[in-house]
Amino acid sequence: MNQGFIPTIDNGTCLTLIVDGCTDNLSINYNPAANVDNGLCITEILGCTDSQYLEFNASANTDDNTCATLLIFGCTDNGLGFQCTWNN
Repeated sequence: MNQGFIPTIDNGTCLTLIVDGCTDNLSINYNPAANVDNGLCITEILGCTDSQYLEFNASANTDDNTCATLLIFGCTDNGLGFQCTWNN
């Protein structure tokens, strides 16, 4: 207790606020306020994040605009004599 006086020398009694979080500034969930790493940093993985596209990457957590080919399910004539109709 300083009895109204303002300390001028740090005696080590100050408490440091602990902020848990990701301390890796290369991670997508980096927390600049964190001073204790919580082990939950997430590495950025670029790729197509839309499962409706051929280029979909299930591991990607950041979309990089590489989704190009929309998947459309249906009959595709591969030249083997199969006859396609509107519902197959």
